[in-house]
Amino acid sequence: MSTHPNEQPDEDPTSANARWREAMIGAYTRFHELGWSRQKTFPGLVSFAIADDASQANGSFQWSWSVPSAVRETINGINAWAMRLHEWATWIELLPEYDEETRWEIAYHFVEPLAFFAMYQPRAVAERLLEVAETALHHANCFTVPNNKDRLDQDALKPGTRFSVRQRLSQLDRLGSHWNAYRRFRDLWTQIDSKTYRKHSRDFRNLTSHSFGPRFHTGEILRAHRSVGPAPVTVEQPDGTYQIAEDPTRTCVSYEFGVIEPLEFAAAYKANLEEFRLTKRSIGALHQLVVEMVEAMNTRHAELATKDIGGPSTRKS
Repeated sequence: MSTHPNEQPDEDPTSANARWREAMIGAYTRFHELGWSRQKTFPGLVSFAIADDASQANGSFQWSWSVPSAVRETINGINAWAMRLHEWATWIELLPEYDEETRWEIAYHFVEPLAFFAMYQPRAVAERLLEVAETALHHANCFTVPNNKDRLDQDALKPGTRFSVRQRLSQLDRLGSHWNAYRRFRDLWTQIDSKTYRKHSRDFRNLTSHSFGPRFHTGEILRAHRSVGPAPVTVEQPDGTYQIAEDPTRTCVSYEFGVIEPLEFAAAYKANLEEFRLTKRSIGALHQLVVEMVEAMNTRHAELATKDIGGPSTRKS
């Protein structure tokens, strides 16, 4: 054994810490072996073709600077989601091989971070797609629609005021009204992070962000929900029985006691995977819309070049 003051003594291989580390290393090695053998179940990546097509637009520097980059970064996020889904599914298949205590340790160290990331993606990606579509439609309209002003509804908001998703959707419907491919994108986008998903995921993303969401795998959370409402009163009925009614002249505090049950990995994964598939279909529809806008912009650019009338100051060759 070394006597150097900065060196730590050799660890007893039979200690609890050594056994824990050996178990985690073994589980992670097994995870990579199983993940490699499960490649056929990989949910798939999104092609960057939409970003490449967006880069072919001529005439608007604002479009060329922002749209291809925003699309590419959105796809990066979606593909990262796909990777985490594959890893999550691999761990779900692997967990039953271990005893309860080891499963808990594996879930805490390896699985929960993947699940947490994935569960946040439907809403995050949906709002990102919404902003990308708004940016693309606006700049395409500015270049292809005569006398279209560079104005958006959020321009009138006071500093610090949030432009809501509902407001953005209303504006988007106006911006996309004359584009043939818009409606399909809009319909598919609406399916992402729907009420159905929030029900199946037990509203995990929203509750975890703003209150108490369900834990994964194991553990209950006791909750007492406080509310203020009309005071209950007992009212005698003609047959001599009593019923509870509300007294509109008085209020009282009431509590509802409940338990938030844990969210099982397999159920959460299944719901989240379906959201990923909906997202892939949505971005496929956005691709068709981008192609339509690029063709219109290039047609307009060619018209301006043929007429030799100069065009907007942002025009490029």
